[in-house]
Amino acid sequence: MIYPMRRYDYNINEAFLSSMVNLFAWLLLILGTLRLIFPLWFGHPGRLSDSAACITIVCGLMLMLGSGGVRQNRAVLNMGLRLLLLLAAAWLALGIAQSSWWGAIVGAVLGIEYALSKLTLREAVRARFNPRYLTLRQFQTLVQIADVMLDDEKERLHPIAVALRTDHLLATIDSPIKKDIRLVLFLVEWFTPLLVFRLVAFSELGTHERRRVVQKVIWSKGPFRDVARTLKLLTTFSFYTHPDVRRSIGYTEVDAGERRANLDKTPFSYPLPNNHNPHHGNPHQHDGGEQQ
Repeated sequence: MIYPMRRYDYNINEAFLSSMVNLFAWLLLILGTLRLIFPLWFGHPGRLSDSAACITIVCGLMLMLGSGGVRQNRAVLNMGLRLLLLLAAAWLALGIAQSSWWGAIVGAVLGIEYALSKLTLREAVRARFNPRYLTLRQFQTLVQIADVMLDDEKERLHPIAVALRTDHLLATIDSPIKKDIRLVLFLVEWFTPLLVFRLVAFSELGTHERRRVVQKVIWSKGPFRDVARTLKLLTTFSFYTHPDVRRSIGYTEVDAGERRANLDKTPFSYPLPNNHNPHHGNPHQHDGGEQQ
C-alpha cells in the first residue's frame, strides 16, 4: 500500500541525509570506543588523544540525535556537524604530530563525512524551498518568523507558504529596500537570540524561545523598532493578501459586493473627435465662409 505524502513531508534528500548522518554517528561511536580501548592503534596514547576519543563519542551521540529529526532537531544536527569539523582537524593534527598515518587517515575521512553531510543538507533545503530571491538561510529564518508572528490556529496558510509568497514578491520588485530586508533577516538570525541569552541561531531555536525573541524585538526601542516593523510587513502582508485567508475573515472583493451586483458594468463608448473639420482651430472662420 502506498501512503499519500504530506505536502511538507521529508523530501528524498532529507531522507538520505537522515540515514547518512545516522551511519556516520555509529561510525564515530565505534571509532571513539576503539580509540579508548586500543590507543596504540591510532598513535601514541596521551591525554590529548583520549580527549579526542571522548569528544568523538559525544559527537556521535549528537549526530545520532540530530539524525532522528533533521528538521525538528536541526540545532543539534548543526552543532554536531560543527563538532565533526573540529574533530576532523584535531585527528588530522594529532596524526601528523604523532607521525601516525592512521590518525591522519581518520581525520581526512571525518572531513569527507562533514563535507558530504553539509552538501546533502544544503541540497535538502534547496529542494524543499527553492527560494527565488532570499538565500537558503534567510528563507529558513523567514519561515520561523512567520511561524511565531502569525497566530493562525485554523491553519489557513502554512508558514512556508507565507515565506514563499514573500520571497516571490521580493524577486519581482525592484527597490533599494530589498537590501535592508536582507540585513534585517541577518540580524534576526544571528544577533537577536542574544536578547534571551541564547548562543544559537534564531531559526534553530524552539517555538517558545523564538516567540520570546520576537516579543523582545517588538517591545524594544531604537533600531529594533524598525526591525519589528519590517518583520510585521514581511509576514502579515503575504498572509492577509492570500485569497483563502481573505475569504476566511469575511473580506469581499469590490466587484463581488452587493452594491455592485446590479450595476451596469458595460464600458462607456464615446465618439472620436472629428479632427478633419476644416474650421477646427481657426477662430476667424465660420460656417458661412471666411470673414470679410
